[in-house]
Amino acid sequence: MPEHTKNRFRVSVRDLVAAANPGEHLGKGFSSRTRALDGIREHTRLQDLKPPEWEREVSVSRIEARGTIELEVFGRMDALLVTHSGLIVEEIKTCRRDPEALSRAPRPGHLAQLKCYGYMAAKQWERDTVTLQLTYARPGTED
Repeated sequence: MPEHTKNRFRVSVRDLVAAANPGEHLGKGFSSRTRALDGIREHTRLQDLKPPEWEREVSVSRIEARGTIELEVFGRMDALLVTHSGLIVEEIKTCRRDPEALSRAPRPGHLAQLKCYGYMAAKQWERDTVTLQLTYARPGTED
């Protein structure tokens, strides 16, 4: 007779956070093609400013199991720096509003995404210390 069968569910970090924060807009919704391309260019510009030891677009995944249920959470971090003493995880968000104002009062969903990535990275790279960095930028302004 087989052991208990595990039921595995997969969810992206973005979708997990959206489900936990109803009404919180996390991007990737309806927007113009131009706006989406501007966001991609701004992400790339900011990533290009990083020193070479920073990794970009780093995939991360974690399976959490409870009883016969497994939840696989996956995503891609915008930037990661692995050091002997810890990790730095960066999440980049492009915005139309003043990035300075957003940095003083970050969106809860953005912070939740970053915290998920930080937790997953700490587990994957077996580190006790993770520094989380949320960067807001307005495309075309270098703000």
